[in-house]
Amino acid sequence: NYTTALALARRVAEARNYGAAVLVADATDRPFRSTFLQELWRLRPHEKAAFGIRGYALQGESPCEVVGVMDSDSVSRSSLSNTEEFAVDILELPPAGPASKQSAKGFSSIFVRQSDRLQPASLEH
Repeated sequence: NYTTALALARRVAEARNYGAAVLVADATDRPFRSTFLQELWRLRPHEKAAFGIRGYALQGESPCEVVGVMDSDSVSRSSLSNTEEFAVDILELPPAGPASKQSAKGFSSIFVRQSDRLQPASLEH
């Protein structure tokens, strides 16, 4: 919702003010993205924030031993249950960081969460 989009933009700006790199993946048709971006641009006008990378998220339930970030060759749909794949746009700050470079090379990563932690993190909660 609107309030969440503003709060997330403020947290991203705060993290950048401390020098942290930030990745935000968001479903391509998510409402309030423009609210998020406008607030982020207001707080950090010198930084070109944009959802400039297109990717895919694969979300599913997994056993505890398969939790974490891995490359797409390390996990298959057969190791997950109740999977859903959907397009996401990715904002990376600073721009042209590691995610952009990996994306340009055609590499992908998958983050697998335990089944009790399947609530997606996004602008719409």
